[in-house]
Amino acid sequence: MKKLSSPLELDPTISLLREVSPYFLSHRAKKFVVYLDGGTILSDSFRGLARDLILLSAVGIRITVVFGANQQIAERLEAKGITTATVADRIVMDRECMVEASEVIGAMRLAIESNFSFVSRAGALRGSDATKVSSGNFVTAKACGVLEGVDTLFCGEVRSLDITGIESRLNSGDVVLVSPIGYSPVGEIFDIKGSDLAVEIAQSIKAEKLIFLTECDGVFSTDGMLLKQLGTELGASLLASGVNCSYTEELLGAAIRACESGVQRAHFIDSQSDGAILKELFTRDGVGTMLSDAPFDSIRTAADMDILGILELIRPMQESGALVGRSFDLVGKDIDNFIVMIREDTVVACAALYLHDETDGEVACVAVHEDYRGDDFGDLLLMEIEKRALERQLSNLFVMTTQASHWFQERGYSLCEKEDLPHQKQIEYDSSRNSIVLKKSISN
Repeated sequence: MKKLSSPLELDPTISLLREVSPYFLSHRAKKFVVYLDGGTILSDSFRGLARDLILLSAVGIRITVVFGANQQIAERLEAKGITTATVADRIVMDRECMVEASEVIGAMRLAIESNFSFVSRAGALRGSDATKVSSGNFVTAKACGVLEGVDTLFCGEVRSLDITGIESRLNSGDVVLVSPIGYSPVGEIFDIKGSDLAVEIAQSIKAEKLIFLTECDGVFSTDGMLLKQLGTELGASLLASGVNCSYTEELLGAAIRACESGVQRAHFIDSQSDGAILKELFTRDGVGTMLSDAPFDSIRTAADMDILGILELIRPMQESGALVGRSFDLVGKDIDNFIVMIREDTVVACAALYLHDETDGEVACVAVHEDYRGDDFGDLLLMEIEKRALERQLSNLFVMTTQASHWFQERGYSLCEKEDLPHQKQIEYDSSRNSIVLKKSISN
Protein backbone atom coordinates (compact mmCIF):
# COMPACT_ATOMS: atom_id res chain seq x y z
CA MET A 1 0.00 0.00 0.00
CA LYS A 2 1.31 3.43 -0.92
CA LYS A 3 2.33 5.49 2.10
CA LEU A 4 0.43 8.76 2.37
CA SER A 5 2.51 11.86 2.91
CA SER A 6 2.02 13.96 5.99
CA PRO A 7 0.56 17.41 5.26
CA LEU A 8 3.82 18.83 6.55
CA GLU A 9 5.91 16.81 4.08
CA LEU A 10 5.55 19.34 1.28
CA ASP A 11 6.60 18.54 -2.26
CA PRO A 12 9.45 21.01 -2.97
CA THR A 13 8.04 21.73 -6.44
CA ILE A 14 4.68 22.68 -4.95
CA SER A 15 6.38 24.82 -2.31
CA LEU A 16 8.40 26.59 -5.00
CA LEU A 17 5.33 27.27 -7.13
CA ARG A 18 3.47 28.62 -4.11
CA GLU A 19 6.35 30.93 -3.28
CA VAL A 20 6.83 32.36 -6.78
CA SER A 21 3.19 32.58 -7.89
CA PRO A 22 2.42 35.87 -6.07
CA TYR A 23 5.35 37.49 -7.86
CA PHE A 24 4.23 36.28 -11.30
CA LEU A 25 0.84 37.81 -10.61
CA SER A 26 2.15 41.09 -9.19
CA HIS A 27 4.77 41.57 -11.96
CA ARG A 28 2.49 40.67 -14.87
CA ALA A 29 2.05 43.54 -17.38
CA LYS A 30 4.53 45.69 -15.43
CA LYS A 31 7.32 47.52 -17.26
CA PHE A 32 10.94 46.74 -16.37
CA VAL A 33 14.00 48.44 -17.86
CA VAL A 34 17.06 46.17 -17.79
CA TYR A 35 20.56 47.61 -18.16
CA LEU A 36 23.33 45.27 -19.34
CA ASP A 37 26.99 46.21 -19.16
CA GLY A 38 29.32 45.20 -21.96
CA GLY A 39 31.14 42.57 -19.94
CA THR A 40 27.84 40.80 -19.27
CA ILE A 41 26.95 40.68 -22.97
CA LEU A 42 30.32 39.22 -23.96
CA SER A 43 30.50 36.67 -21.15
CA ASP A 44 29.92 32.93 -21.51
CA SER A 45 26.92 33.17 -19.14
CA PHE A 46 24.98 35.60 -21.32
CA ARG A 47 22.94 32.98 -23.16
CA GLY A 48 21.48 31.75 -19.86
CA LEU A 49 20.68 35.34 -18.91
CA ALA A 50 19.02 35.91 -22.29
CA ARG A 51 16.86 32.87 -21.63
CA ASP A 52 15.79 34.29 -18.27
CA LEU A 53 14.87 37.64 -19.84
CA ILE A 54 12.84 35.91 -22.55
CA LEU A 55 11.10 33.92 -19.80
CA LEU A 56 10.18 37.16 -18.00
CA SER A 57 8.70 38.46 -21.23
CA ALA A 58 6.84 35.20 -21.82
CA VAL A 59 5.02 35.48 -18.47
CA GLY A 60 3.79 38.97 -19.31
CA ILE A 61 6.49 41.32 -18.02
CA ARG A 62 7.24 44.11 -20.49
CA ILE A 63 11.01 44.24 -20.91
CA THR A 64 13.12 47.06 -22.34
CA VAL A 65 16.83 46.26 -22.58
CA VAL A 66 19.45 49.01 -22.67
CA PHE A 67 23.14 48.21 -22.84
CA GLY A 68 26.40 50.01 -22.19
CA ALA A 69 29.65 49.76 -24.12
CA ASN A 70 32.02 52.31 -22.55
CA GLN A 71 34.66 49.80 -21.51
CA GLN A 72 34.56 47.94 -24.82
CA ILE A 73 34.84 51.21 -26.79
CA ALA A 74 37.81 52.28 -24.67
CA GLU A 75 39.51 48.93 -25.25
CA ARG A 76 38.87 49.17 -29.01
CA LEU A 77 40.33 52.67 -29.21
CA GLU A 78 43.40 51.61 -27.23
CA ALA A 79 43.93 48.59 -29.47
CA LYS A 80 43.73 50.85 -32.52
CA GLY A 81 46.28 53.23 -31.00
CA ILE A 82 43.81 56.11 -30.95
CA THR A 83 44.63 58.64 -28.24
CA THR A 84 41.63 60.11 -26.45
CA ALA A 85 40.85 62.57 -23.70
CA THR A 86 38.41 61.93 -20.85
CA VAL A 87 36.14 64.64 -19.46
CA ALA A 88 33.54 64.09 -16.72
CA ASP A 89 33.95 60.31 -17.06
CA ARG A 90 33.23 60.54 -20.80
CA ILE A 91 35.59 59.74 -23.65
CA VAL A 92 35.79 62.76 -25.94
CA MET A 93 34.44 61.35 -29.19
CA ASP A 94 35.71 62.81 -32.48
CA ARG A 95 34.64 61.38 -35.86
CA GLU A 96 37.36 58.72 -35.88
CA CYS A 97 36.32 57.56 -32.42
CA MET A 98 32.66 57.46 -33.44
CA VAL A 99 33.42 55.15 -36.35
CA GLU A 100 35.04 52.67 -33.97
CA ALA A 101 32.35 53.14 -31.32
CA SER A 102 29.58 52.51 -33.86
CA GLU A 103 31.20 49.23 -34.87
CA VAL A 104 31.53 48.10 -31.24
CA ILE A 105 27.93 49.02 -30.41
CA GLY A 106 26.67 47.36 -33.59
CA ALA A 107 28.51 44.14 -32.80
CA MET A 108 27.14 44.08 -29.25
CA ARG A 109 23.60 44.68 -30.49
CA LEU A 110 23.96 41.73 -32.87
CA ALA A 111 25.31 39.56 -30.04
CA ILE A 112 22.25 40.36 -27.92
CA GLU A 113 19.81 39.75 -30.77
CA SER A 114 21.43 36.44 -31.79
CA ASN A 115 21.35 35.07 -28.24
CA PHE A 116 17.75 36.18 -27.73
CA SER A 117 16.79 34.63 -31.05
CA PHE A 118 18.42 31.32 -30.15
CA VAL A 119 16.72 30.88 -26.78
CA SER A 120 13.39 32.12 -28.14
CA ARG A 121 13.23 30.05 -31.33
CA ALA A 122 15.71 27.19 -31.05
CA GLY A 123 16.26 26.79 -27.33
CA ALA A 124 14.15 25.36 -24.53
CA LEU A 125 11.59 28.20 -24.77
CA ARG A 126 10.86 27.74 -28.46
CA GLY A 127 7.27 27.80 -29.57
CA SER A 128 4.80 29.29 -32.00
CA ASP A 129 4.60 32.48 -29.93
CA ALA A 130 8.35 33.05 -29.77
CA THR A 131 9.26 36.41 -28.27
CA LYS A 132 10.60 38.94 -30.77
CA VAL A 133 13.34 41.46 -30.08
CA SER A 134 12.59 44.89 -31.51
CA SER A 135 15.20 47.57 -31.96
CA GLY A 136 14.94 50.87 -33.75
CA ASN A 137 15.65 54.56 -33.84
CA PHE A 138 13.98 55.36 -30.54
CA VAL A 139 16.48 58.00 -29.37
CA THR A 140 16.97 61.54 -30.62
CA ALA A 141 20.23 62.95 -29.27
CA LYS A 142 22.01 66.24 -28.87
CA ALA A 143 25.63 67.11 -28.18
CA CYS A 144 26.78 67.40 -24.58
CA GLY A 145 28.75 70.46 -25.71
CA VAL A 146 31.59 71.96 -23.72
CA LEU A 147 32.33 70.24 -20.38
CA GLU A 148 35.07 71.52 -18.08
CA GLY A 149 36.26 73.78 -20.91
CA VAL A 150 36.54 70.94 -23.44
CA ASP A 151 34.32 70.44 -26.49
CA THR A 152 33.15 66.83 -26.17
CA LEU A 153 32.22 66.72 -29.87
CA PHE A 154 30.13 63.57 -30.46
CA CYS A 155 29.45 62.77 -26.83
CA GLY A 156 25.68 62.96 -26.63
CA GLU A 157 22.74 63.01 -24.28
CA VAL A 158 19.07 62.25 -24.77
CA ARG A 159 17.06 64.98 -26.44
CA SER A 160 13.82 63.01 -26.83
CA LEU A 161 12.54 59.44 -26.89
CA ASP A 162 10.01 57.75 -29.13
CA ILE A 163 7.92 56.54 -26.18
CA THR A 164 4.95 55.72 -28.41
CA GLY A 165 7.14 53.43 -30.51
CA ILE A 166 8.66 51.71 -27.46
CA GLU A 167 5.31 51.14 -25.75
CA SER A 168 3.68 49.90 -28.95
CA ARG A 169 6.28 47.15 -29.23
CA LEU A 170 6.05 46.35 -25.52
CA ASN A 171 2.28 46.03 -25.81
CA SER A 172 2.82 43.59 -28.68
CA GLY A 173 4.86 41.34 -26.37
CA ASP A 174 8.26 42.21 -27.85
CA VAL A 175 11.45 42.73 -25.90
CA VAL A 176 12.59 46.23 -26.86
CA LEU A 177 16.35 46.68 -27.36
CA VAL A 178 17.82 50.19 -27.22
CA SER A 179 21.46 50.83 -28.12
CA PRO A 180 23.52 53.57 -26.39
CA ILE A 181 23.53 55.74 -29.48
CA GLY A 182 21.30 58.50 -30.76
CA TYR A 183 20.75 60.56 -33.88
CA SER A 184 20.29 64.29 -34.25
CA PRO A 185 17.55 65.72 -36.49
CA VAL A 186 20.25 66.46 -39.10
CA GLY A 187 21.59 62.89 -39.08
CA GLU A 188 24.64 63.15 -36.81
CA ILE A 189 25.39 60.16 -34.57
CA PHE A 190 26.14 60.64 -30.88
CA ASP A 191 27.50 58.26 -28.26
CA ILE A 192 25.21 58.15 -25.19
CA LYS A 193 26.02 56.84 -21.74
CA GLY A 194 24.06 53.60 -21.39
CA SER A 195 23.19 54.02 -17.70
CA ASP A 196 21.85 57.55 -18.30
CA LEU A 197 19.80 56.28 -21.23
CA ALA A 198 18.32 53.49 -19.06
CA VAL A 199 17.25 56.06 -16.45
CA GLU A 200 15.67 58.32 -19.09
CA ILE A 201 13.67 55.43 -20.55
CA ALA A 202 12.60 54.09 -17.14
CA GLN A 203 11.34 57.55 -16.16
CA SER A 204 9.58 58.17 -19.46
CA ILE A 205 7.71 54.87 -19.72
CA LYS A 206 6.95 54.92 -15.96
CA ALA A 207 8.73 51.62 -15.36
CA GLU A 208 8.16 49.83 -12.06
CA LYS A 209 11.74 48.55 -11.95
CA LEU A 210 15.15 49.53 -13.28
CA ILE A 211 17.47 46.52 -13.14
CA PHE A 212 21.26 46.76 -13.48
CA LEU A 213 22.80 43.44 -14.56
CA THR A 214 26.55 43.80 -14.28
CA GLU A 215 29.64 41.86 -13.28
CA CYS A 216 29.46 43.48 -9.82
CA ASP A 217 27.80 41.75 -6.86
CA GLY A 218 25.79 44.78 -5.73
CA VAL A 219 26.12 47.72 -3.34
CA PHE A 220 28.24 47.39 -0.20
CA SER A 221 28.03 49.07 3.19
CA THR A 222 30.87 51.00 4.80
CA ASP A 223 31.94 47.83 6.63
CA GLY A 224 32.10 45.80 3.42
CA MET A 225 28.81 43.90 3.73
CA LEU A 226 26.57 43.37 0.71
CA LEU A 227 23.37 45.36 1.26
CA LYS A 228 20.16 43.55 0.37
CA GLN A 229 18.06 46.71 0.65
CA LEU A 230 18.71 50.41 0.98
CA GLY A 231 16.84 53.66 0.62
CA THR A 232 17.89 56.59 -1.51
CA GLU A 233 19.08 58.53 1.55
CA LEU A 234 21.51 55.78 2.55
CA GLY A 235 22.48 55.37 -1.10
CA ALA A 236 23.44 59.05 -1.30
CA SER A 237 25.49 58.65 1.89
CA LEU A 238 27.34 55.67 0.42
CA LEU A 239 28.07 57.69 -2.71
CA ALA A 240 29.63 60.42 -0.59
CA SER A 241 31.69 57.89 1.39
CA GLY A 242 33.23 56.33 -1.73
CA VAL A 243 33.25 52.80 -0.28
CA ASN A 244 32.08 51.14 -3.52
CA CYS A 245 33.98 50.90 -6.78
CA SER A 246 33.59 53.85 -9.16
CA TYR A 247 31.49 51.82 -11.61
CA THR A 248 29.03 50.73 -8.92
CA GLU A 249 28.84 54.31 -7.67
CA GLU A 250 28.06 55.52 -11.19
CA LEU A 251 25.16 53.09 -11.42
CA LEU A 252 24.05 53.86 -7.85
CA GLY A 253 23.85 57.53 -8.74
CA ALA A 254 21.75 56.65 -11.79
CA ALA A 255 19.48 54.42 -9.68
CA ILE A 256 18.92 57.17 -7.09
CA ARG A 257 17.89 59.61 -9.82
CA ALA A 258 15.47 57.04 -11.22
CA CYS A 259 13.84 56.26 -7.87
CA GLU A 260 13.54 59.92 -6.93
CA SER A 261 11.73 60.57 -10.23
CA GLY A 262 9.10 57.86 -9.87
CA VAL A 263 10.65 54.45 -10.59
CA GLN A 264 9.52 52.22 -7.71
CA ARG A 265 12.57 49.96 -7.38
CA ALA A 266 16.11 49.69 -8.71
CA HIS A 267 18.00 46.40 -8.48
CA PHE A 268 21.71 45.60 -8.71
CA ILE A 269 22.29 41.98 -9.72
CA ASP A 270 25.42 39.93 -10.45
CA SER A 271 24.94 38.83 -14.05
CA GLN A 272 27.50 36.01 -13.71
CA SER A 273 25.39 34.09 -11.19
CA ASP A 274 23.11 31.65 -13.01
CA GLY A 275 19.45 32.53 -12.60
CA ALA A 276 20.21 35.57 -10.43
CA ILE A 277 17.55 37.79 -11.99
CA LEU A 278 14.88 35.13 -11.36
CA LYS A 279 15.99 34.72 -7.75
CA GLU A 280 15.98 38.49 -7.26
CA LEU A 281 12.50 39.00 -8.68
CA PHE A 282 10.70 35.84 -7.55
CA THR A 283 11.95 35.26 -4.01
CA ARG A 284 11.17 37.39 -0.98
CA ASP A 285 14.68 38.60 -0.21
CA GLY A 286 16.41 38.22 -3.57
CA VAL A 287 20.15 37.86 -4.14
CA GLY A 288 21.30 41.36 -5.06
CA THR A 289 20.74 44.89 -3.79
CA MET A 290 17.38 46.63 -4.03
CA LEU A 291 17.07 50.42 -3.85
CA SER A 292 13.83 52.30 -3.24
CA ASP A 293 12.64 55.78 -2.37
CA ALA A 294 9.74 54.20 -0.40
CA PRO A 295 9.66 51.94 2.68
CA PHE A 296 10.28 48.25 1.93
CA ASP A 297 7.95 46.90 4.58
CA SER A 298 4.59 48.32 5.53
CA ILE A 299 1.91 47.46 8.08
CA ARG A 300 -1.67 48.17 7.07
CA THR A 301 -5.21 46.99 7.56
CA ALA A 302 -5.85 43.89 5.48
CA ALA A 303 -8.04 44.03 2.36
CA ASP A 304 -9.86 41.42 0.30
CA MET A 305 -6.83 41.08 -1.99
CA ASP A 306 -4.84 39.81 1.03
CA ILE A 307 -7.12 36.86 1.85
CA LEU A 308 -5.18 34.30 -0.19
CA GLY A 309 -1.88 35.62 1.13
CA ILE A 310 -3.09 35.30 4.73
CA LEU A 311 -4.36 31.76 4.13
CA GLU A 312 -1.06 30.71 2.57
CA LEU A 313 0.86 32.29 5.43
CA ILE A 314 -1.11 30.58 8.22
CA ARG A 315 -1.53 27.22 6.48
CA PRO A 316 1.63 25.59 7.98
CA MET A 317 0.69 26.78 11.49
CA GLN A 318 -2.83 25.43 11.11
CA GLU A 319 -1.47 22.07 9.96
CA SER A 320 0.81 21.91 13.01
CA GLY A 321 -2.04 22.83 15.36
CA ALA A 322 -0.51 26.15 16.42
CA LEU A 323 -3.46 28.07 14.97
CA VAL A 324 -7.16 27.32 14.72
CA GLY A 325 -8.24 26.39 11.18
CA ARG A 326 -9.69 29.27 9.15
CA SER A 327 -11.45 28.96 5.81
CA PHE A 328 -11.44 31.43 2.94
CA ASP A 329 -14.95 32.53 3.86
CA LEU A 330 -14.09 33.00 7.53
CA VAL A 331 -10.98 35.09 6.80
CA GLY A 332 -13.00 37.09 4.27
CA LYS A 333 -15.73 37.72 6.82
CA ASP A 334 -13.19 38.89 9.41
CA ILE A 335 -10.78 40.66 7.04
CA ASP A 336 -11.35 44.08 8.64
CA ASN A 337 -9.99 42.68 11.92
CA PHE A 338 -6.66 41.72 10.33
CA ILE A 339 -3.51 43.73 9.87
CA VAL A 340 -0.74 42.57 7.54
CA MET A 341 2.95 43.19 7.02
CA ILE A 342 3.71 43.60 3.31
CA ARG A 343 7.08 43.13 1.63
CA GLU A 344 7.32 43.40 -2.15
CA ASP A 345 3.52 43.12 -2.53
CA THR A 346 3.50 39.88 -0.51
CA VAL A 347 1.94 39.18 2.90
CA VAL A 348 4.81 38.07 5.15
CA ALA A 349 3.09 38.46 8.55
CA CYS A 350 -0.40 38.98 9.93
CA ALA A 351 -2.37 39.39 13.16
CA ALA A 352 -5.97 40.09 14.11
CA LEU A 353 -7.78 42.13 16.77
CA TYR A 354 -11.31 41.13 17.78
CA LEU A 355 -13.46 43.33 20.03
CA HIS A 356 -15.61 41.46 22.58
CA ASP A 357 -17.00 44.22 24.75
CA GLU A 358 -16.26 47.81 25.61
CA THR A 359 -13.08 47.00 27.52
CA ASP A 360 -11.71 43.68 26.21
CA GLY A 361 -10.09 42.70 22.94
CA GLU A 362 -8.57 39.48 21.64
CA VAL A 363 -5.22 39.13 19.88
CA ALA A 364 -5.50 36.30 17.37
CA CYS A 365 -3.87 34.66 14.36
CA VAL A 366 -0.38 36.10 14.89
CA ALA A 367 1.70 34.52 12.11
CA VAL A 368 5.08 35.36 10.60
CA HIS A 369 6.56 33.67 7.55
CA GLU A 370 9.36 31.32 8.56
CA ASP A 371 11.95 33.37 6.63
CA TYR A 372 11.28 36.42 8.83
CA ARG A 373 10.92 35.05 12.34
CA GLY A 374 14.17 36.70 13.38
CA ASP A 375 13.23 40.13 12.02
CA ASP A 376 10.95 41.40 14.85
CA PHE A 377 7.89 41.31 12.58
CA GLY A 378 5.86 39.68 15.36
CA ASP A 379 6.79 42.47 17.76
CA LEU A 380 5.90 45.13 15.22
CA LEU A 381 2.49 43.55 14.61
CA LEU A 382 1.76 43.17 18.33
CA MET A 383 2.73 46.81 18.93
CA GLU A 384 0.36 47.86 16.15
CA ILE A 385 -2.44 45.71 17.59
CA GLU A 386 -1.96 47.27 21.03
CA LYS A 387 -1.88 50.76 19.51
CA ARG A 388 -5.19 50.12 17.72
CA ALA A 389 -6.69 48.66 20.90
CA LEU A 390 -5.81 51.84 22.79
CA GLU A 391 -7.36 53.95 20.01
CA ARG A 392 -10.57 51.97 20.62
CA GLN A 393 -10.26 52.74 24.36
CA LEU A 394 -9.88 49.09 25.34
CA SER A 395 -8.41 48.30 28.76
CA ASN A 396 -7.36 44.68 28.34
CA LEU A 397 -6.12 42.32 25.66
CA PHE A 398 -6.20 38.55 25.94
CA VAL A 399 -4.81 35.79 23.79
CA MET A 400 -5.36 32.03 23.63
CA THR A 401 -2.41 29.98 22.40
CA THR A 402 -1.17 26.40 22.44
CA GLN A 403 2.48 26.98 21.52
CA ALA A 404 3.44 30.63 22.01
CA SER A 405 2.68 31.34 25.66
CA HIS A 406 6.29 32.16 26.55
CA TRP A 407 6.56 34.58 23.63
CA PHE A 408 3.52 36.50 24.87
CA GLN A 409 4.71 36.39 28.50
CA GLU A 410 7.98 38.00 27.42
CA ARG A 411 5.86 40.85 26.02
CA GLY A 412 3.92 41.56 29.21
CA TYR A 413 1.05 39.07 29.00
CA SER A 414 0.25 37.14 32.19
CA LEU A 415 -1.20 33.66 32.61
CA CYS A 416 -4.83 33.55 33.70
CA GLU A 417 -7.83 31.22 33.71
CA LYS A 418 -10.47 30.74 31.06
CA GLU A 419 -12.94 32.14 33.61
CA ASP A 420 -11.15 35.48 33.13
CA LEU A 421 -12.24 35.56 29.48
CA PRO A 422 -15.29 37.58 28.36
CA HIS A 423 -18.47 35.57 28.86
CA GLN A 424 -19.00 34.69 25.18
CA LYS A 425 -15.40 33.49 24.79
CA GLN A 426 -15.85 31.23 27.83
CA ILE A 427 -18.79 29.61 26.05
CA GLU A 428 -16.79 29.24 22.81
CA TYR A 429 -13.65 27.90 24.52
CA ASP A 430 -12.57 24.61 22.86
CA SER A 431 -11.50 22.25 25.65
CA SER A 432 -10.02 19.81 23.13
CA ARG A 433 -7.34 22.36 22.22
CA ASN A 434 -6.65 23.18 25.89
CA SER A 435 -5.35 26.62 24.91
CA ILE A 436 -3.37 28.62 27.44
CA VAL A 437 -5.04 31.94 28.26
CA LEU A 438 -2.99 35.12 28.80
CA LYS A 439 -4.05 38.67 29.50
CA LYS A 440 -2.46 42.12 29.48
CA SER A 441 -3.72 45.41 30.86
CA ILE A 442 -3.01 48.20 28.37
CA SER A 443 -4.94 51.02 30.04
CA ASN A 444 -1.73 52.33 31.60
